[in-house]
Amino acid sequence: MSSLLLSLSSKASLRKLPLRCHTLRMFSSSTTNPYLLYRVINYGSSMDDIHVTSNIHYFDPVKEDEVIVRDKVLPMELRKGCLVGMSHGWGVFKAVCDYNEYKAIYVTDYYNPYGSKSVKSIPLHPLGKPIAIQQQAITNAAMTCSPDQSKDFAVAVKCLGPMINFNRPGGTHKDSGSIIFKTPFQYFDQSKVMYSKRDEKFYTPSFGGHFLVFWDSFFEEDMTGSELVELRFCNVPKLTQSEWELLDSCSKTVYLVESPSGQRFLIK
Repeated sequence: MSSLLLSLSSKASLRKLPLRCHTLRMFSSSTTNPYLLYRVINYGSSMDDIHVTSNIHYFDPVKEDEVIVRDKVLPMELRKGCLVGMSHGWGVFKAVCDYNEYKAIYVTDYYNPYGSKSVKSIPLHPLGKPIAIQQQAITNAAMTCSPDQSKDFAVAVKCLGPMINFNRPGGTHKDSGSIIFKTPFQYFDQSKVMYSKRDEKFYTPSFGGHFLVFWDSFFEEDMTGSELVELRFCNVPKLTQSEWELLDSCSKTVYLVESPSGQRFLIK
Protein backbone atom coordinates (compact mmCIF):
# COMPACT_ATOMS: atom_id res chain seq x y z
CA MET A 1 0.00 0.00 0.00
CA SER A 2 1.37 3.35 -0.84
CA SER A 3 0.04 6.77 -1.63
CA LEU A 4 1.64 10.02 -2.57
CA LEU A 5 0.61 13.62 -1.88
CA LEU A 6 2.49 16.37 -3.65
CA SER A 7 2.25 19.62 -1.71
CA LEU A 8 4.55 21.47 -4.10
CA SER A 9 5.49 20.54 -7.64
CA SER A 10 8.61 22.20 -8.97
CA LYS A 11 11.66 21.37 -10.98
CA ALA A 12 14.76 20.30 -9.13
CA SER A 13 16.79 23.13 -7.67
CA LEU A 14 20.52 23.70 -7.45
CA ARG A 15 22.29 24.89 -4.32
CA LYS A 16 24.35 27.46 -6.23
CA LEU A 17 21.24 28.88 -7.90
CA PRO A 18 18.16 30.44 -6.25
CA LEU A 19 16.98 27.64 -3.98
CA ARG A 20 13.72 25.84 -4.72
CA CYS A 21 13.09 22.58 -2.89
CA HIS A 22 10.73 19.71 -3.50
CA THR A 23 8.34 19.43 -0.58
CA LEU A 24 6.19 16.33 -0.58
CA ARG A 25 4.74 13.71 1.68
CA MET A 26 5.12 10.04 1.05
CA PHE A 27 3.91 6.92 2.81
CA SER A 28 5.38 3.69 1.57
CA SER A 29 4.86 0.42 3.39
CA SER A 30 7.80 -1.89 3.93
CA THR A 31 9.38 -4.00 6.65
CA THR A 32 10.87 -0.78 8.05
CA ASN A 33 9.27 2.37 9.35
CA PRO A 34 7.46 4.55 6.79
CA TYR A 35 9.26 7.82 6.09
CA LEU A 36 7.92 11.29 5.41
CA LEU A 37 9.96 12.79 2.59
CA TYR A 38 9.83 16.56 2.89
CA ARG A 39 12.85 18.17 1.24
CA VAL A 40 15.37 17.59 -1.54
CA ILE A 41 18.36 19.92 -1.99
CA ASN A 42 20.47 19.53 -5.11
CA TYR A 43 24.09 20.62 -5.48
CA GLY A 44 25.82 21.54 -8.73
CA SER A 45 26.83 24.44 -10.94
CA SER A 46 23.97 23.87 -13.41
CA MET A 47 21.43 21.26 -14.42
CA ASP A 48 23.73 20.24 -17.27
CA ASP A 49 26.62 19.57 -14.91
CA ILE A 50 27.66 15.92 -14.92
CA HIS A 51 28.10 15.91 -11.16
CA VAL A 52 24.79 16.91 -9.55
CA THR A 53 24.11 15.35 -6.16
CA SER A 54 21.23 15.56 -3.71
CA ASN A 55 20.69 15.59 0.01
CA ILE A 56 17.30 13.99 0.66
CA HIS A 57 15.59 14.76 3.97
CA TYR A 58 13.12 12.32 5.55
CA PHE A 59 11.19 12.33 8.79
CA ASP A 60 10.66 9.09 10.73
CA PRO A 61 7.23 9.51 12.41
CA VAL A 62 7.83 6.50 14.67
CA LYS A 63 11.14 7.69 16.10
CA GLU A 64 10.25 11.36 15.59
CA ASP A 65 13.65 11.95 14.09
CA GLU A 66 15.10 13.32 10.85
CA VAL A 67 16.98 11.05 8.45
CA ILE A 68 19.20 12.56 5.74
CA VAL A 69 20.56 10.63 2.76
CA ARG A 70 23.53 12.63 1.50
CA ASP A 71 25.36 12.89 -1.81
CA LYS A 72 22.91 10.87 -3.86
CA VAL A 73 23.59 11.26 -7.58
CA LEU A 74 20.73 12.83 -9.53
CA PRO A 75 20.52 11.03 -12.91
CA MET A 76 20.52 13.20 -16.00
CA GLU A 77 17.23 11.73 -17.27
CA LEU A 78 15.39 12.84 -14.11
CA ARG A 79 16.63 16.43 -13.93
CA LYS A 80 13.93 17.88 -16.17
CA GLY A 81 11.18 15.74 -14.76
CA CYS A 82 8.77 15.58 -11.86
CA LEU A 83 7.67 12.85 -9.50
CA VAL A 84 4.11 11.75 -10.29
CA GLY A 85 3.73 8.64 -8.15
CA MET A 86 5.37 6.33 -5.64
CA SER A 87 4.95 2.62 -4.99
CA HIS A 88 6.98 0.07 -3.01
CA GLY A 89 9.65 2.68 -2.38
CA TRP A 90 10.15 3.38 -6.10
CA GLY A 91 9.16 6.65 -7.74
CA VAL A 92 7.50 7.19 -11.11
CA PHE A 93 8.94 10.18 -12.97
CA LYS A 94 7.63 12.02 -16.00
CA ALA A 95 10.77 13.41 -17.62
CA VAL A 96 11.32 15.71 -20.59
CA CYS A 97 13.58 14.18 -23.22
CA ASP A 98 16.02 15.90 -25.58
CA TYR A 99 14.75 18.95 -27.47
CA ASN A 100 11.54 18.89 -25.37
CA GLU A 101 9.89 16.81 -28.09
CA TYR A 102 8.09 14.46 -25.72
CA LYS A 103 8.16 13.08 -22.22
CA ALA A 104 9.31 9.66 -21.06
CA ILE A 105 8.11 7.73 -18.02
CA TYR A 106 10.68 6.20 -15.66
CA VAL A 107 10.53 4.14 -12.49
CA THR A 108 13.46 4.82 -10.19
CA ASP A 109 14.74 4.18 -6.68
CA TYR A 110 16.09 7.73 -6.44
CA TYR A 111 13.78 8.61 -3.52
CA ASN A 112 14.17 5.25 -1.77
CA PRO A 113 16.06 5.88 1.50
CA TYR A 114 17.36 2.31 1.40
CA GLY A 115 18.45 2.40 -2.24
CA SER A 116 22.08 2.54 -3.28
CA LYS A 117 23.79 5.82 -4.19
CA SER A 118 24.01 4.46 -7.73
CA VAL A 119 20.44 5.27 -8.73
CA LYS A 120 18.49 2.75 -10.81
CA SER A 121 16.16 4.11 -13.51
CA ILE A 122 13.99 1.96 -15.79
CA PRO A 123 12.17 3.51 -18.80
CA LEU A 124 8.59 2.30 -19.16
CA HIS A 125 8.30 3.11 -22.85
CA PRO A 126 10.61 2.91 -25.86
CA LEU A 127 12.23 6.34 -25.88
CA GLY A 128 11.96 6.62 -29.64
CA LYS A 129 8.24 5.88 -29.73
CA PRO A 130 6.27 8.44 -27.73
CA ILE A 131 2.67 7.39 -27.11
CA ALA A 132 -0.40 9.16 -25.80
CA ILE A 133 0.31 8.35 -22.14
CA GLN A 134 3.45 10.44 -22.28
CA GLN A 135 1.52 13.57 -23.25
CA GLN A 136 -1.06 13.38 -20.45
CA ALA A 137 -1.24 14.79 -16.93
CA ILE A 138 -0.74 11.90 -14.50
CA THR A 139 -2.70 11.55 -11.26
CA ASN A 140 -0.68 8.71 -9.71
CA ALA A 141 0.91 5.30 -10.29
CA ALA A 142 0.97 1.87 -8.64
CA MET A 143 3.18 -1.21 -8.96
CA THR A 144 2.73 -4.90 -8.24
CA CYS A 145 6.12 -5.01 -6.52
CA SER A 146 9.46 -3.26 -6.72
CA PRO A 147 11.91 -4.16 -9.53
CA ASP A 148 14.25 -5.41 -6.79
CA GLN A 149 11.70 -8.05 -5.80
CA SER A 150 10.86 -9.33 -9.28
CA LYS A 151 11.89 -8.50 -12.83
CA ASP A 152 8.33 -9.30 -13.94
CA PHE A 153 6.81 -6.33 -12.11
CA ALA A 154 3.86 -4.42 -13.58
CA VAL A 155 3.16 -0.69 -13.40
CA ALA A 156 -0.18 1.09 -13.74
CA VAL A 157 -0.13 4.82 -14.54
CA LYS A 158 -3.43 6.69 -14.16
CA CYS A 159 -3.87 9.85 -16.21
CA LEU A 160 -6.18 12.79 -15.73
CA GLY A 161 -9.13 11.73 -17.83
CA PRO A 162 -10.27 8.23 -18.83
CA MET A 163 -6.85 6.83 -19.72
CA ILE A 164 -4.90 4.25 -17.70
CA ASN A 165 -1.69 2.63 -18.89
CA PHE A 166 -0.22 -0.74 -17.92
CA ASN A 167 3.38 -1.70 -18.49
CA ARG A 168 5.42 -4.79 -17.70
CA PRO A 169 9.01 -3.83 -18.67
CA GLY A 170 10.61 -7.18 -17.95
CA GLY A 171 7.72 -9.49 -18.78
CA THR A 172 5.86 -10.73 -21.82
CA HIS A 173 5.09 -7.20 -23.03
CA LYS A 174 8.69 -6.02 -23.16
CA ASP A 175 8.61 -5.57 -26.94
CA SER A 176 5.21 -3.90 -27.19
CA GLY A 177 5.98 -1.55 -24.30
CA SER A 178 2.55 -0.99 -22.83
CA ILE A 179 -1.20 -1.44 -23.03
CA ILE A 180 -3.70 1.41 -22.69
CA PHE A 181 -7.32 1.15 -21.57
CA LYS A 182 -10.03 3.71 -20.98
CA THR A 183 -12.01 3.79 -17.76
CA PRO A 184 -15.82 3.78 -18.11
CA PHE A 185 -17.81 6.96 -17.48
CA GLN A 186 -16.49 10.35 -16.48
CA TYR A 187 -16.56 9.47 -12.78
CA PHE A 188 -13.03 8.08 -13.06
CA ASP A 189 -11.40 11.08 -14.75
CA GLN A 190 -9.69 12.30 -11.55
CA SER A 191 -9.40 8.95 -9.80
CA LYS A 192 -6.27 7.21 -8.56
CA VAL A 193 -5.07 3.65 -9.04
CA MET A 194 -3.93 1.18 -6.36
CA TYR A 195 -2.71 -2.42 -6.41
CA SER A 196 -4.21 -5.19 -4.31
CA LYS A 197 -1.64 -7.81 -3.39
CA ARG A 198 -4.40 -10.06 -2.07
CA ASP A 199 -6.43 -10.06 -5.30
CA GLU A 200 -3.53 -9.41 -7.72
CA LYS A 201 -5.61 -6.67 -9.32
CA PHE A 202 -5.36 -2.94 -9.97
CA TYR A 203 -8.30 -0.94 -8.59
CA THR A 204 -9.55 2.57 -9.32
CA PRO A 205 -12.42 4.09 -7.29
CA SER A 206 -14.76 6.61 -8.90
CA PHE A 207 -14.59 10.27 -7.94
CA GLY A 208 -17.45 9.96 -5.46
CA GLY A 209 -16.44 6.53 -4.23
CA HIS A 210 -19.63 4.82 -5.45
CA PHE A 211 -18.07 2.63 -8.14
CA LEU A 212 -14.93 0.56 -8.46
CA VAL A 213 -13.23 -0.50 -11.67
CA PHE A 214 -10.50 -3.12 -11.72
CA TRP A 215 -8.07 -4.94 -14.01
CA ASP A 216 -6.17 -8.18 -13.61
CA SER A 217 -2.48 -7.47 -13.03
CA PHE A 218 -1.61 -10.33 -15.39
CA PHE A 219 -3.04 -8.35 -18.27
CA GLU A 220 -3.03 -9.68 -21.79
CA GLU A 221 -2.69 -7.74 -25.01
CA ASP A 222 -6.13 -8.83 -26.23
CA MET A 223 -7.89 -7.36 -23.19
CA THR A 224 -10.50 -4.85 -24.29
CA GLY A 225 -11.85 -3.41 -21.08
CA SER A 226 -12.29 -3.56 -17.34
CA GLU A 227 -14.79 -4.81 -14.79
CA LEU A 228 -17.06 -2.40 -12.93
CA VAL A 229 -18.76 -2.92 -9.57
CA GLU A 230 -21.06 -0.69 -7.54
CA LEU A 231 -20.12 -0.09 -3.91
CA ARG A 232 -22.78 -0.17 -1.21
CA PHE A 233 -21.99 0.95 2.31
CA CYS A 234 -23.46 -0.37 5.52
CA ASN A 235 -23.57 1.23 8.98
CA VAL A 236 -23.05 4.74 7.65
CA PRO A 237 -22.64 7.05 10.69
CA LYS A 238 -25.40 9.56 11.40
CA LEU A 239 -24.29 13.16 11.18
CA THR A 240 -25.88 16.36 12.42
CA GLN A 241 -26.87 19.13 10.03
CA SER A 242 -23.83 21.21 11.02
CA GLU A 243 -21.54 18.25 10.37
CA TRP A 244 -23.04 17.75 6.91
CA GLU A 245 -22.57 21.45 6.20
CA LEU A 246 -18.93 21.19 7.26
CA LEU A 247 -18.40 18.23 4.94
CA ASP A 248 -20.10 20.06 2.08
CA SER A 249 -17.62 22.92 2.47
CA CYS A 250 -14.67 20.57 1.98
CA SER A 251 -13.27 19.16 -1.23
CA LYS A 252 -13.48 15.39 -1.50
CA THR A 253 -10.62 13.04 -2.37
CA VAL A 254 -11.11 9.28 -2.50
CA TYR A 255 -8.34 6.77 -1.78
CA LEU A 256 -8.59 2.99 -1.82
CA VAL A 257 -5.91 1.37 0.36
CA GLU A 258 -5.07 -2.14 1.48
CA SER A 259 -3.51 -3.17 4.78
CA PRO A 260 -0.73 -5.80 5.04
CA SER A 261 -3.40 -8.24 6.30
CA GLY A 262 -5.39 -7.83 3.07
CA GLN A 263 -8.19 -5.60 4.39
CA ARG A 264 -9.23 -2.81 2.04
CA PHE A 265 -10.41 0.62 3.13
CA LEU A 266 -12.05 3.37 1.12
CA ILE A 267 -10.89 6.69 2.56
CA LYS A 268 -12.78 9.87 1.73
